[in-house]
Amino acid sequence: MPRRTLYYIFTRTFKQKLCLSSAESGYLKMHIIQTQTYSHALYRYNNRQVFR
Repeated sequence: MPRRTLYYIFTRTFKQKLCLSSAESGYLKMHIIQTQTYSHALYRYNNRQVFR
């Protein structure tokens, strides 16, 4: 769900050809890293029987 939303935001941004400032792009990268790490940790927690 978050990955699809971020992908939609990226494609919409590139289609509109908007230029992000360095602060905005850095925040967006940080947000992507946080959501990927959180979703991966949540996936491991929900499937902790598999990773034993």
